[in-house]
Amino acid sequence: MADNIITANRLPGITWNWLKMNDVSIDAGGIKGEGTLAVNAPDNIKFSGFDPEEAKALTSVETGMGKETEELFDKFVASSKDILVEKGVKSASTVLIKPEYTKDSSVGSVNVVAREDSDVVLIADLTEIDQNISDVGIQTKILIKDRARVKLVQLYNLGKETSLISNIGAEVGEEARFELIQIFLGGKNVNAGCLACLKGDKASYYERTGYKVETGAKYDFNYVARHEGKKTEADIHANGVMYQDSYKLMRQTIDFLRGCSESKGAEREEVLLMDENLVNKSIPLILCKEEDVEGEHGASIGKISDEILFYLRARGLSDESIYDLMANGKILTVISEIDDAEYEKKLTDILVGETIDEEE
Repeated sequence: MADNIITANRLPGITWNWLKMNDVSIDAGGIKGEGTLAVNAPDNIKFSGFDPEEAKALTSVETGMGKETEELFDKFVASSKDILVEKGVKSASTVLIKPEYTKDSSVGSVNVVAREDSDVVLIADLTEIDQNISDVGIQTKILIKDRARVKLVQLYNLGKETSLISNIGAEVGEEARFELIQIFLGGKNVNAGCLACLKGDKASYYERTGYKVETGAKYDFNYVARHEGKKTEADIHANGVMYQDSYKLMRQTIDFLRGCSESKGAEREEVLLMDENLVNKSIPLILCKEEDVEGEHGASIGKISDEILFYLRARGLSDESIYDLMANGKILTVISEIDDAEYEKKLTDILVGETIDEEE
């Protein structure tokens, strides 16, 4: 880390440097590490008790944004929470993580261990952060042991001048499952990444991302599914909307390592372009060192077709209503994956409320 500039979201298999897609440089000078994390959880969830082996394993968990970002959090994090789900525990209710960021620059970190045969849902709600805060960040490291399941939901609604760093790493054991749902609404500079290491046989990773890149905003993503165990599965899917003068770079990588035979991976992105002057970059990448695997990748990028415009106009909708309807539909598809009625309603109200405000 030099002069507060960190390199993050490094593509696992680099491409031509002149494309400027291999990584992103982030000015971390605004990060000071103020703020706290509040966690509400059922009684069967603990906030301490990692054994030495688990603590060591968490330290070595790699993240999507990379080492320099991890060092940034190690240096500045003000609030860190440990969440332990004991062996066999099936959490009857959600663990709610609510950053209470009130200072101009705030970051926090969460460490999760889900022991064998456990099941937990975590919701990180960053929808009520002061819209005037300049820099926010959250890092999450997760150790998912054999046959356990962790579902992590992250919800963001940030100010028009706010910069975000969201960094995630997960190690997934035998027959274990990691699910990640992310919604990004607002923010000037959004940088996010997740690396899921499918270490055990039959481990799986399911990820859905919804993003709305507002006028003039810049979003940079890096999602990696690393297949190490046999018969592992990954399914990565992003839905996004982009507006005037915005920029977005989405990296999605399926990485089949030697020995991960009979594994399957799929990655795709669907982007709706709402204006002419913007920059959209998508890299659906498959890396393969094993023969007996199946990989699918692709990206769909486009505008609302003339046929759809004609059809909806004929039914009395204005062009403005049509564009709002199509844009919201992209994000609502991912919101429905939260699988929590309260938070699905909360995000839907935010999304629809923004549309109403824009119309006014």
